[in-house]
Amino acid sequence: MTVTIESSKVLVVDSVETTRKRMTQRLQNLGYTVIEAVSASAAMAIARTEKPALALIDVALPDESSGDLVRSLMSDEDLNTISPIMLISATSAEQQAEVLDQCMNHGANDWLLQPVSSALLRVQVTEYLANRQRRMDERELLKREKLLNDVQTARRFQLDFLPKTMP
Repeated sequence: MTVTIESSKVLVVDSVETTRKRMTQRLQNLGYTVIEAVSASAAMAIARTEKPALALIDVALPDESSGDLVRSLMSDEDLNTISPIMLISATSAEQQAEVLDQCMNHGANDWLLQPVSSALLRVQVTEYLANRQRRMDERELLKREKLLNDVQTARRFQLDFLPKTMP
């Protein structure tokens, strides 16, 4: 099942309301459906019900580290397709290097510094959603190939099991 990139859901996780609302508005203006969370625990709960394609996560969350949230998303069998995760930082990369490294090690694909231009946001989100769709299509193809292989194996087993000639 292919979902159009423009109709994809994007989860914005940021405890600062003005920043979260500004990002939400920009993504909606680009045609995305946006859902919001103010904390890591809220993000996990929302992700389980809404199944977003992409999550934009601020590095400073009130209840747990953004690295822990990324790890939780990537280790959850039902949520690991939300990848890619892009981290939003209101400070410079040098100041957030340790947190960003931790998040990248847990499965985040990229980060953006705030404020991000609308053009860069559009390009990054579109590219990551397209990459996600390719990965999901490849997973589906691999599942189909495995199923076909299993059916062929079962047929061979069945043919080997039956007598070559009928009495």
